Amino acid sequence: MGSLFQAGSSFYGDYILDFNANCERCVVSLSFYKDNDEEKKETYFATGIIFASGKRSCCVLTTIDDASKRKDESCVVKFFDGTSKIIDWKRIKVRPEFKCATIYIHNIDMIHGATVTFSDQEIDHSQKVFTVGYNTNQRDRTFISGNLVNGVGIRNKDAIVFVHGCSTGNSGHLGSAVFNENKNLVGMNVSYTRSRGTHYISSSSTSTSDYGGIVSALNLQSIQLGLSLLYKKEGETIGEIVRHVNAVLLNSEKEWA
Repeated sequence: MGSLFQAGSSFYGDYILDFNANCERCVVSLSFYKDNDEEKKETYFATGIIFASGKRSCCVLTTIDDASKRKDESCVVKFFDGTSKIIDWKRIKVRPEFKCATIYIHNIDMIHGATVTFSDQEIDHSQKVFTVGYNTNQRDRTFISGNLVNGVGIRNKDAIVFVHGCSTGNSGHLGSAVFNENKNLVGMNVSYTRSRGTHYISSSSTSTSDYGGIVSALNLQSIQLGLSLLYKKEGETIGEIVRHVNAVLLNSEKEWA
């Protein structure tokens, strides 16, 4: 396992800086708070992935720790450029058995964000992956490099995950996007341990590095199953589901016009 960490840690430099520029617009930060709390104290912080969009709307994929605790809460969605939008719970769909949720965001100029491109293949052993996301200690984008460290195709209740060493080790990292070297999405981080992982690089400083932890990420099959149940599109591919959601977003925008 140590050799995998070393291989991941050495894969920085110009490639990571280019990766930063291409992928940061695809993720958002999510901050939840109780609707009846006048002080708006944060109850949960995570990362979200923009997977579908219109011209003035988008849908975000994320993981929510305990949906039963979030039902009387709202969410502040913040895009990479600092633009933010408050979303109430009725615009959030959850499939807890697949550890995933989607958030519908309307009346937002999509110049503030970009959609991910899904990979057409599952990630495999020893392939390099890169995580793009947020954390509570440093709420700027953090970019992480590493190898898969403990295999693929691992069942976690109803979901299937793969395990890698790309984490900042801080709260808020869950829900972050996992990309392959082609900058295509291969997974979403859904659980974390404090076991020693690999180095990471922050987008705010190319000289900053630290140790993260070991992370489990939903694979593409589980993301497809979660999305198909959320949108009642059982049996459809991720691409078909995304096209359906894009069409819904565009039709909704016509109704606002």
